Amino acid sequence: STVRVYLFEPESDVTEEAPLLKIFEETIDEPRDIISTPRWSLDNEQVTFCFFDQENSEVQIKLAKWPTEAELAKGLDEAESKRTSDFRKEMSEAREKDKEDGTPGRRGPSGGRTKSPATFEHIAKTVYQFQHYGGPNTPSMVSPDFAGDSRHIVFISEQSGFRHVHLLDPLYESVRQLTSGRFEVYPIRFSDDHQHLFVTSTKESAARRMVYDLNLESGELKRLNKQDGTFSGVAVSNSGQRMVANFVTYGKLTELIVQDERQRITQITDSHPERTKELTSVKPEFFEYENRHGHNIAGMMFKPKGWKKSKKHPLLIYVY
Repeated sequence: STVRVYLFEPESDVTEEAPLLKIFEETIDEPRDIISTPRWSLDNEQVTFCFFDQENSEVQIKLAKWPTEAELAKGLDEAESKRTSDFRKEMSEAREKDKEDGTPGRRGPSGGRTKSPATFEHIAKTVYQFQHYGGPNTPSMVSPDFAGDSRHIVFISEQSGFRHVHLLDPLYESVRQLTSGRFEVYPIRFSDDHQHLFVTSTKESAARRMVYDLNLESGELKRLNKQDGTFSGVAVSNSGQRMVANFVTYGKLTELIVQDERQRITQITDSHPERTKELTSVKPEFFEYENRHGHNIAGMMFKPKGWKKSKKHPLLIYVY
């Protein structure tokens, strides 16, 4: 299938004849080819998105600027001329075919009119591209969007070996990694001014995913919750002071919680029967070790009730 991206400027009298600016066209022929949702800059002058080509394992970050008045006028004139030329050619071929078949007036363009939308190409520029050989879900997380200055582009990638936030300067096509370390970062949403990005991260433990406020200028990660555990499906206020999320920690089951300005958590659902709570009340022991390749591996161990070091027990090992 073919995917196309157009820019469209609604006028006071919106009609189907309004011009379309085609900024992207690509054939999607692999199951993991991905195009992200286009995002406008806060000044409404530029749009960015990315395309992942699975066959080449390549991510392309695109940027398109709304054309100037002169560019727009020239493009529309050329598009109108081409549309008229194509229509005349189509009508001429239809008349010839009708003449051959002895059926005058039967054929013609669909609808019998020339008022299809005028379209001209204003193709987005590839401002940054990189190879992706990491997890299969990461390309869908790249999702470039503009920072608050309407110039720099924020995106996620695994170029360091871990999912981290990067800041792209399209003018110089240079990239600065905002977060770094042996942990991963998952975006939630931008603040309204796009000066901050709210994320969940495994920064403090591979077994937990807590909520943070990332300052896009300094790269500082500020933790927004006191309680250790994993937060998912997070909805955070613009100030970062309040949130609603699913929360789970070892020994307890997932429930919906709300956190107030003082980081106090209130559980607002009670979704599981008591027997289930009893079965999941056990807590693991966490450990780390260095494997033969020098990688630091995190793990956890569940010991049976009445466990004694001197006694042999069956062992189940699960490796991911």
